[in-house]
Amino acid sequence: MKYKTFYIVLFLSVLLDQAVKYSVTKYIPLRSGFSVIRGLFSITYIRNTGAAFGIFQGNNVLLIAVSSCFIIFLLFYVLRYLKADMFLQAAAALIAGGATGNFLDRISRGYVVDFFDLKYFSVFNAADIMINLGVSLLIIDMLFKGKRKAT
Repeated sequence: MKYKTFYIVLFLSVLLDQAVKYSVTKYIPLRSGFSVIRGLFSITYIRNTGAAFGIFQGNNVLLIAVSSCFIIFLLFYVLRYLKADMFLQAAAALIAGGATGNFLDRISRGYVVDFFDLKYFSVFNAADIMINLGVSLLIIDMLFKGKRKAT
């Protein structure tokens, strides 16, 4: 299968994101949590009705529309341009998996479950980490293009 890496990473990233969010909502009361590194990092369950850093709060319909367009565009891009490059497939799958995880939250719950609480930054989730990791991999690919063989 030509896009095997993409589909495997996509499936696993959505599965991991949703499993962790399920656990957080089941075992941690809303607006509660516990400290992992005192004063720096906690697990705190919150509901985010906005986008990154809390922007566009309460605009769930807009965020669903933007997310769905982005996911469709990304799938089109992967199928049209990535071919057999497993590194880029994995990067795109992480971005698509993270976007899909948050999209599923918006559709099913009306908000996104966030829980990683960096006290001096923001509260975010596994899907956000996947998106950032995928973008980082794309940047690495751009910086080292030609030095890395397509796999």
